[in-house]
Amino acid sequence: MNYTMRAIVNTGPGELCWMEMPLPRPAPGQVRVRTGACGICATDLHMIAGWQRTGFPAIPGHEWSGVIDAVGDGVPADLLGRRCVGENVLSDGGEVGFEHPGGYGEYLVTEASNIYPLPDDFPFGLATLIEPLAVAVRGIRRLRLTDLRSALVLGDGVIGLLTLLLLRRAGVDRV
Repeated sequence: MNYTMRAIVNTGPGELCWMEMPLPRPAPGQVRVRTGACGICATDLHMIAGWQRTGFPAIPGHEWSGVIDAVGDGVPADLLGRRCVGENVLSDGGEVGFEHPGGYGEYLVTEASNIYPLPDDFPFGLATLIEPLAVAVRGIRRLRLTDLRSALVLGDGVIGLLTLLLLRRAGVDRV
């Protein structure tokens, strides 16, 4: 058994290194996920440039998908082998891909209660859009759309484009 993994590690402001790291082990209530795909978010670029929220070294990547390959005590074994995405905010208030190692590593550990299983044939790359889609859906819900005829979306990144699609789907005529 290999007890290491490879990861893209943010080692300092503007510095990324390909490194061997210890293979994480899931604690009780946790799962280990073998990363299938990981998106690159503009927030990752801010993190890599250096900011106060996370220190160094850090493994970015909060738009991830993968396969559960190990479970901690108290986690149903039927999760093993399941494709998944997950809610990144953990019970300690930190987030996968920020305060906790993320999808830029071959493996990550997260809380089993945050896992959302995917169909067996769901493409990993497409699954990485679920996290930004959740952000856009939350924003649209906060708008409480009623008789909204026009809207302005600032930003043409993934979240902005998904928001545009959701607004059009909700019947907003001018976006």
